[in-house]
Amino acid sequence: MNVMGLGGFIMAFSQNILETDIVMQSVERVLYLKNIPVEETEQKKRNYHEPPSNWPTSGKIELKDYKFRYRPNLPLVLKGINAQMEDKEKIGVVGRTGSGKSTMMAGLFRIEEPAGGKIYVDGIDTTTIPLKTLRSRMCILPQEATMFSGTIRSNLDPFGQKTEEEMKKVLEMVKCDKGLDYEVTENGENFSLGERQMICMARALLKGARILIMDEATASIDIQTDIMIQEMVRKNFNNCTTLTIAHRLHSIMDSNRVMVFDDGHLMEYDTPLNLIDQETTIFNSLVQQSGCPDELKRLAKGEMSIADSLMAEDKKKKNDDDEDKSSSSSESQNE
Repeated sequence: MNVMGLGGFIMAFSQNILETDIVMQSVERVLYLKNIPVEETEQKKRNYHEPPSNWPTSGKIELKDYKFRYRPNLPLVLKGINAQMEDKEKIGVVGRTGSGKSTMMAGLFRIEEPAGGKIYVDGIDTTTIPLKTLRSRMCILPQEATMFSGTIRSNLDPFGQKTEEEMKKVLEMVKCDKGLDYEVTENGENFSLGERQMICMARALLKGARILIMDEATASIDIQTDIMIQEMVRKNFNNCTTLTIAHRLHSIMDSNRVMVFDDGHLMEYDTPLNLIDQETTIFNSLVQQSGCPDELKRLAKGEMSIADSLMAEDKKKKNDDDEDKSSSSSESQNE
């Protein structure tokens, strides 16, 4: 071999090794996907019973000594929850980080099988219902709105089950001025966060589910869109059982009842006003720490609307920011 060509040979060899490594990554992914556990084993399927086509008719949810963990060897996240949600009831779910409030959603959608206990929807054990049926009969508004590349039409009705008139109607309800054939780029990047959330709201309306779960759905959007979504939920989902999992107390103060979680236990379950009136409750301590306890209590009593409350919160934040800027400016001048 010519010594002068050795450098080129090494470079070509290295490039071939790199290309082979890149190509084999796809093989690695296929092998990984092949070993992912199947959600529905044959044993589970033998216990399935297809519910009536109109199930759930009311949206009543009952948890009986329900336990949940994300992996077989991990500790319990929910530890023996007993609760009942009546049909058309609006339930707020609160708790500090890691308390288990968002795990309620995972349990309802059977992301993992129960570690103990049962969840009943309209009297039917959810573990006896096929996953596709169970998940298609409930709806969720997640914190991060999800959109897929395609059109608004394919995002609203990916399986082509709804009519064009139904889709146009829900777009009007959420005040979306874009047509059904409007193009959606990957992850909905050509839509603002608020617009994505409104499309998800339209998708939920189109689905017509009797159970709606809002997992901090307004945590990452502007105040005006937040108000619009809160008003739409209260106007258009009156016939649904609604669970709102939220950190901001303003969005759940007008709920029928509030579930307060702590370390995987359901510590309190009562109306917001009753929980505020008891000084020893966890919920009352959360209200006192919010910085606007009087405003939240008025909201719980129905003396002010959610829109007024959110506007007051936004105004307070702006005033606090202005005061911080003024104090910083004064300190700089003094120096």
